[in-house]
Amino acid sequence: MQEKQYTEDEIDLKELFNTIWQKRLFIAIFTFVVTTCAGVYAYNKTPIYEVKSIIEIGFIDKQLLEEPSILEQKLNVIFSVDDKSINNDPKKGIISSIIQMKTVKNFIEVKTEAVSNEIAIAKSKEILDYAQKLYEPKIEQYKTLVNNDISNIENEINFLKNEKMKMLTDKVESSKANLEKYNQEINSLYKSNTNANDKISSMIVSVQMVNYQNLIENAQNVLKASSLEIEQILKDTIPKLDQKKEIAEFKISEQNLTNTRLVGDYITSEYPAKPKKVLIIVVAFVTGFVLSIFAVFFMQFVSSVRKG
Repeated sequence: MQEKQYTEDEIDLKELFNTIWQKRLFIAIFTFVVTTCAGVYAYNKTPIYEVKSIIEIGFIDKQLLEEPSILEQKLNVIFSVDDKSINNDPKKGIISSIIQMKTVKNFIEVKTEAVSNEIAIAKSKEILDYAQKLYEPKIEQYKTLVNNDISNIENEINFLKNEKMKMLTDKVESSKANLEKYNQEINSLYKSNTNANDKISSMIVSVQMVNYQNLIENAQNVLKASSLEIEQILKDTIPKLDQKKEIAEFKISEQNLTNTRLVGDYITSEYPAKPKKVLIIVVAFVTGFVLSIFAVFFMQFVSSVRKG
């Protein structure tokens, strides 16, 4: 029984191959026609070029201007990425996708398609321009606050250098002049006290000398305090203000503050992304070949039914 079954299977396979061989011309013509039609379609279809770009979301003080997922949703809605009734004209540019990159959190990948690379790039720039304008008010507000702080620091430094230091320097010079004057007066009183013949005159001179000694002590205290304050301002207060100013200036530098921007350059290709001509022709050839064989077997089946 098994030998008989194997013989029948072998006969069936021979019949199938015989049928295909007999209809080889039909199969070849059918496959050629399908492949040719696909080739004509592929080579006559308007070539579509694809441009890729990577957008980096801006940041302030290491904080992103917006969460990537939220920006992705906004851009997809604003530019109607999923609405093919609007986003479907390759002559004006089509946004094929706007997605957050999985490898880098603050990067968003944008793909655009158009009849030329130039149009596709222009469409990508529309998205970048929109994202930048979206955050400009927030960035400008932050810059204004920091610039106000810088201005206040500069005013404080200028006040210390131009007014406070002048006032303290005048005090120092005035105290030195007073000390010299008071010392001269004491020396004069000392001489007069030496030459005094009566006790009353001597007492008066002694009282005057005590008063001048108090004045000298006060002048020395003012001189010392003013000199210490000058040293404090020059060595501590102004350097700290300069450091504070540098920190504020860093806050509005590119290292700490930046708007959303393009990473690298727009990625283009000299060859169109669509249609994939070789793939279309290969698929058409395989499809045509399979369909032609199916048609041969179907015609044979219909023929056998009629004969039966």
